[in-house]
Amino acid sequence: MKTRTVPALAMLASVAVAVLTGCGASPATTDSVGGTATLRVASIDIDATIPLTIAQDQGFFKKQGLTVDTTVSPAFDGTLAGVMNGQADIGFGAAPPLLNAMAKKAPVQVVAQTASVVENMTANVDVYGDAITRPRDLAGHTVAVTSLNDLGAVGIRLAVAKDGGDPSKVKLVELPEAQGVDALLQGRIDASVFRGPAQLAARATKGVHVLFQYTDGLPAGSPLDVYFATSTFIPAHADALKRFRAALAEAVTYVNDHPAAARTALAAIYKDVDGGDKLAATLPLTHYSTAINPDAVMALQDGLTKYGHLAGITPAERFYSYSNGK
Repeated sequence: MKTRTVPALAMLASVAVAVLTGCGASPATTDSVGGTATLRVASIDIDATIPLTIAQDQGFFKKQGLTVDTTVSPAFDGTLAGVMNGQADIGFGAAPPLLNAMAKKAPVQVVAQTASVVENMTANVDVYGDAITRPRDLAGHTVAVTSLNDLGAVGIRLAVAKDGGDPSKVKLVELPEAQGVDALLQGRIDASVFRGPAQLAARATKGVHVLFQYTDGLPAGSPLDVYFATSTFIPAHADALKRFRAALAEAVTYVNDHPAAARTALAAIYKDVDGGDKLAATLPLTHYSTAINPDAVMALQDGLTKYGHLAGITPAERFYSYSNGK
């Protein structure tokens, strides 16, 4: 089974900025059903968006009669605002912040999915030494996460509960992953989430080892990386969005089957990072998936409500604007 690295996930965000900017109509162009179309996509420059890059570079969008223009935002807030105010037609985001936005009545829906929780994912929770041997042992200890409301925080608590421990006794603290190794060695924390470049530093440190993957606590099939649009844009451009999904699906298959292409895309992402070439050559590769699982969407929200302060539940048929495979 291939492994995938869970991308850094944006904090569950307020949608106030989007509500203030309103929901303007997006000027994507479609000549006719099956004709040419231009779509503007607000993306984030992380490994989760590699299928978008591959679809562009390999001509999959062109094959579908699409011209896709991309802009890059630093985080989910920016992509959501861009879609809501009509500066972009489609935005990229992780499922949890999008679910939170939808719970707060943002009029958006998923138009494509490129990753979900699968077995053998790389989402490391590391410890130093041998005192902690299983998830339930984290009760009464301090664990560093990127955000108190991200999938790492939720997955850790779910994993502890699944292992028979008391998740309410796990003390979560926010800490940049780059500081995690030093904090472990100094005893300021007892465990830390490590993804991307940070996990390589952890693997190179004697005594620091993987306790479990926090995705082990998440429902299998839970959505991770998705693309979304407004509820007014979607019905007006249903054919173009269907072709957008088809191009991404082809890209997902291609990148899963061509690891060299994935590493070339990673090298572009890390080109300005010290040791970026080494990172691109050694990081575990993401395994992408377009398959949707409505039951997992609901189960994920149960966990987010209990441990991630999700404001409300969105039915799976409301979350997705399409049926699987269509």
